[in-house]
Amino acid sequence: MATTYDVLRKLMVGMDVPDLEQLVPRPDWMQEGACTDPSLTGVNFFPRVGEMTTAAKAVCAGCVVREQCLEFALEHREVHGVWGGTSVHQRRDIRRDRLKSRVA
Repeated sequence: MATTYDVLRKLMVGMDVPDLEQLVPRPDWMQEGACTDPSLTGVNFFPRVGEMTTAAKAVCAGCVVREQCLEFALEHREVHGVWGGTSVHQRRDIRRDRLKSRVA
């Protein structure tokens, strides 16, 4: 899965900065994600606006760390990509629903 970390790493190529892992360590559970399977090809976890998320969500559906991934994305307000089987719009709705339930 091309995570935010991977995207940032690509942007940092050739720059004299500390390793991203030292700046922002990944949680251990990320190593277990179905999205880390190197045999996955053609699955885009960070689609552009309007691109389909179906394939990425299908990978997430069978993932053993899906719930942890979703909670991480909600907690960190991830605004890009498919996390825990959800799009940014779905995560926005989840946050809104949780906020409403706390207020009620």
